[in-house]
Amino acid sequence: MKWLIGFLALVSVKIDSGRDLREAAKLGDGVRVRELIQQGAQVDSAGDDGDGSRMTPLLWAAVEGHAEVVRSLIEAGAAIDLAPDVHGTALKGAADQGRIEIVDILLRAGAEVDSRAKSDGVTPLMMAARSGHSEVAGLLLKAGADPSLRSDQGMSAFMEAASKGHLDVLKLLDSRITELGKRTPDEETAVIFAAIGGHVDIVRYLLGAGWSPNHSADLGVTALHAAVNQGHDDVLKVLLEGRCRFAAGGRRSKRQGL
Repeated sequence: MKWLIGFLALVSVKIDSGRDLREAAKLGDGVRVRELIQQGAQVDSAGDDGDGSRMTPLLWAAVEGHAEVVRSLIEAGAAIDLAPDVHGTALKGAADQGRIEIVDILLRAGAEVDSRAKSDGVTPLMMAARSGHSEVAGLLLKAGADPSLRSDQGMSAFMEAASKGHLDVLKLLDSRITELGKRTPDEETAVIFAAIGGHVDIVRYLLGAGWSPNHSADLGVTALHAAVNQGHDDVLKVLLEGRCRFAAGGRRSKRQGL
């Protein structure tokens, strides 16, 4: 019986030290992180500490932008591409938050540049494009990120940038991706997504690059339908100035609710 009590006590200590390490990493307390590692805390301990998702010390440090802690954890043997939660790796989290120094550290340490989240198939490059972090996107591309990859929803990094209105990222990706990567499997183009979001500068740029505002997705939706349905008069004006023809009878888009 004594051995069982001792075993349970040891397990409890390990659980507590793992929680303490995650908290220290989250707060960027480098001294405490190194202390806990020296005491034997599990460097890849994962747990839900009240935020609703499973996080590791490295994930917390990456997301919060604590470079010193990230280096300490990697030196201690943290699994760089570990994704204990469905939302992805430390690299994806850092890219989402625009933590360019962290992204650089992780890439130099051998992180998988095109790692995909189990929940939606999104890559770090897609997250950088979605969040508008052009410098991070550039660093990922330099490291070999594939801009032609699509998420489970059929969205490439180019489409994410168009949808969220990030012109600088869109321009960065424009010459690095094939035409196939500039539309979804449902034939929804970047122009349509930009029109849905009301991103006049994106629409103007795409039209200037030769994109047709008359293109119809599989369900009959054009950029004009999108602009009208969303009430984006400024986008509609730009589209009409491009001499596009409004095709009557457009049906509703299953993804965008148009």
